[in-house]
Amino acid sequence: MTDTADGGAIYDLCGFKAASAGSLKRHRGKGKCLKSQKTQEDRTVVLEQTPTCNAGEPPAEEPIQPRRPPPTLYRIPHGARAAAAAAYGTSIRECIRSNTRESWSTLLRFPSVAFRQPGKNQRTKKSLSSIVKENESRPAGGEQAVAKPLKKKQKKMDEDSELKRRVEQKRNDCDVSGAVRILASDDVMAPVTTETLEALRAKHPLEQDSVAFPLKESLVPPVGPVTSEEVINATVSIPNGSAGGPDGLRPQHLKDMLKGVRDPASTELAESLALLITLMLERKVPDDICPVLYGVSLTALLKKDGGIGSIAVGNTLR
Repeated sequence: MTDTADGGAIYDLCGFKAASAGSLKRHRGKGKCLKSQKTQEDRTVVLEQTPTCNAGEPPAEEPIQPRRPPPTLYRIPHGARAAAAAAYGTSIRECIRSNTRESWSTLLRFPSVAFRQPGKNQRTKKSLSSIVKENESRPAGGEQAVAKPLKKKQKKMDEDSELKRRVEQKRNDCDVSGAVRILASDDVMAPVTTETLEALRAKHPLEQDSVAFPLKESLVPPVGPVTSEEVINATVSIPNGSAGGPDGLRPQHLKDMLKGVRDPASTELAESLALLITLMLERKVPDDICPVLYGVSLTALLKKDGGIGSIAVGNTLR
């Protein structure tokens, strides 16, 4: 709750402005309040750095991925993990072979196509493993070919029910510490307003033109080739329930695909990931891919003093 200069109050969760504390108390938990909260739930503010072009230069190409990809599955079903490892490994190897904007675009879009959460009508007709296998066979660049989930009417939930839902999700991910953090946290999502966006831009300003970095060709690779064992060990060390980045690839997806270490598809995927990470460490990623691959999405939170804090989530591959 935020007090206003005229003696009123603003409920931060839904943005409602009340003339008095009593009016605010009557508003909390009602249908209009819950509906306004739902529109702001799980929303993030993404800062976009729009490149400028000099006179005579062609305009910059369109972004290679949507502003906000569709939600992806938390886990890959057991029956689809081998096929997922094979399809993702194929996309990685093509990216390593050609190392073009198109191949990187296909790779970064793969999770939002293959692991997209299915609609209710799909779940009733086919198993989840079958749906994922079908999505994996689609071209990763053609997201429009995937059936969009139907928007189902959400039941109204109060704050306690929403807290219970988030805790149960962490528990299902075997992330006990994450569930405890949610129970002990008093963080509140900042309202999605122009003021919030400007506050985030002030904390994360655009790159200055005067900044000069040495040429990539003059830099020596910092390490030798990455091994598949290092990839597997690093993946296993990621805590359960870790969030995925803007491309929709969750760390748990890599864990699921690499669990079958003796499976040929999992072994090839680990080797392909090692080659891809080596390529990234050698600074061979195309320049127009770097802002997307190494970019992050920002989630704005309200601080106790009324300021704005942010949580940055990057792509899993970085």
